[in-house]
Amino acid sequence: EARKSGLQRDQFVFCVAISACEKGRRWDEALQMLDEMHVVRVDPGVFAYSSAISACKELWQLAAHLLSAMRLSRVEPSTVTYNAVLGACEKSAQWAFALQLVAEMRAFG
Repeated sequence: EARKSGLQRDQFVFCVAISACEKGRRWDEALQMLDEMHVVRVDPGVFAYSSAISACKELWQLAAHLLSAMRLSRVEPSTVTYNAVLGACEKSAQWAFALQLVAEMRAFG
């Protein structure tokens, strides 16, 4: 939509769109936006990744995958990021992975 309107697609615009997808429970569109950021060479940053992870709150494996992708992109996860992944784990009763993630959070400070 931003492309059609001539709106500049920068990090802010993408982050707002991903956040809107999260609130609208449109995880698939949030992931498309995140992918588009890579295609047009806009650095996603912690907010875009965290919002996309929050959009996947019913899909713990996808949330965990995004956390890994975030780290591979050398984007430092925030407390919000970890909470989003932990929330996805809670909804899916993935307590073992959640405990592993908490231990990892403690190890990295």
